[in-house]
Amino acid sequence: RSTLKNLNILKYLIKGNTPIKLIFLFFLNKNRIRQKTFRTYLEEKAKFKREIIDLNISSNWLSNKIPYLISTFNKLNIDNQRKLKILEIGSFEGLSAFFLLNYFKNATIKCVDTWMGSFEHQGLYNLHQIESNFDSNTKRFNERINEFKGNSFLFFEQNQEKEFDLIYVDGSHFSDDV
Repeated sequence: RSTLKNLNILKYLIKGNTPIKLIFLFFLNKNRIRQKTFRTYLEEKAKFKREIIDLNISSNWLSNKIPYLISTFNKLNIDNQRKLKILEIGSFEGLSAFFLLNYFKNATIKCVDTWMGSFEHQGLYNLHQIESNFDSNTKRFNERINEFKGNSFLFFEQNQEKEFDLIYVDGSHFSDDV
């Protein structure tokens, strides 16, 4: 199972034009980082999974990343009670926005997405449902969330606000776009 998963990850990275050096470093450090980080933050991951039980999500890519995210926030000394301005590029069904607003209790977030999916979503998801799932999943945070429908290039062209405390990038997965 692990070998198949690694092959799928490798195919995905190659399809996204990821430089070979980054692919090599990813696989070199993957298991060492995972074991240490996961043990420390497993309860945070379990807590998040309980919190999202009623959300409309077609796929949960985020839960396994939560230990890494919280570990990174801790290493950077980002207090989860601090008022933060967050930019999220790539919101899909709102799962990561839900996590960030739930974790950072005083944060606001600007979500940028086309809500049309990308190459890896074609044929796998009901793309007509993605945006309404986002709206439904994030409605409890309406006063702290702002949506921009379009790609990040258009967002930066049209948006005057260019300073954020935290930027979460999970839009296009082509390395040149990122």
